[in-house]
Amino acid sequence: QASTYVPISQMPTVSIVFIFVDECLSVLIRSVVSIINTTPAELLKDIILVDDASQKIENGVRLEEELLIFEGIVKLVRHQERSGLMIARTTGAQHATGEVVVFLDSHIEATEGWAEPVLDRIAKNRKTVVQPNIPAIDFNNFELVKDVVDSPNAHAVMGGSAGT
Repeated sequence: QASTYVPISQMPTVSIVFIFVDECLSVLIRSVVSIINTTPAELLKDIILVDDASQKIENGVRLEEELLIFEGIVKLVRHQERSGLMIARTTGAQHATGEVVVFLDSHIEATEGWAEPVLDRIAKNRKTVVQPNIPAIDFNNFELVKDVVDSPNAHAVMGGSAGT
């Protein structure tokens, strides 16, 4: 099926936006690294991390230090007060420089070949809205969950708690 994709040179560039609040630092970095490792470099313009007023200490200076290794491709934007998902997404979009903006959960792991089908469909029809199928990271054991809805721990994967 990959042979039916438009050439990468004809695909739009992409910015990835992660919104997070008090996300586990290792999971957030894992998400960022998976995007960098699985997205063709010529397509990935930037990764925008929008911190919607985290209270966790590790999401402060330690996060900023961790991001230095990404040499500018990852941008951190902080809200001083909690503003909610939609405003945080708007903030991320305002900082994005790619032709396409993809909003992802901050606890995912992108796999090889995730970007090409998404960007191919948009290249063929700019009015297309596409949702990538990217595995989530289970909060209980940090394993990948390929089908979040059918997971026995779906409440934990989706960020809820038992009884919600």
